[in-house]
Amino acid sequence: MSLSTIIADELRACLKPNKDIITSTRPLQTVESANVFSGKNIPTISLDNYIERLKLYINCENVTFSVALIYLQRVQRKNENFLLTPYNVHRLFLSCVIVADKYLNDEFLKNSDYAQIGGVSNEELNALEHQLLKLLDFDLFVRETVNSPATQDITDFF
Repeated sequence: MSLSTIIADELRACLKPNKDIITSTRPLQTVESANVFSGKNIPTISLDNYIERLKLYINCENVTFSVALIYLQRVQRKNENFLLTPYNVHRLFLSCVIVADKYLNDEFLKNSDYAQIGGVSNEELNALEHQLLKLLDFDLFVRETVNSPATQDITDFF
């Protein structure tokens, strides 16, 4: 199983509890700052392909994706009204990967490059990154000993 598939499966598992809440119309978000993550439509690219694209073009290490999943879990834990949906999962995960990449590495891409890779405008990316940091309360540190089911399979790739 590929790393992209493992991550996509974990993201789909995060979406599953919200399945009954999501209707055919665009779901409302109860956390106002979460609206920045919601697209007008569900992206046509699958999660697997999107993650593969991020991995290929951002060219970051597997640990970046592991930390990104931890950030996503923190957003949900710290903001219990935040609803992860097919409308926002791509943008939220993109933001998590970018913040993790910047936090973990001394050298990283420019935001305009991240934006092009992620399929959003540079202005949107700046807003996404800013809102993610606020949702996380700027809490980016991850202990090496963190063992969550979301990251266990990824660590097998090291």
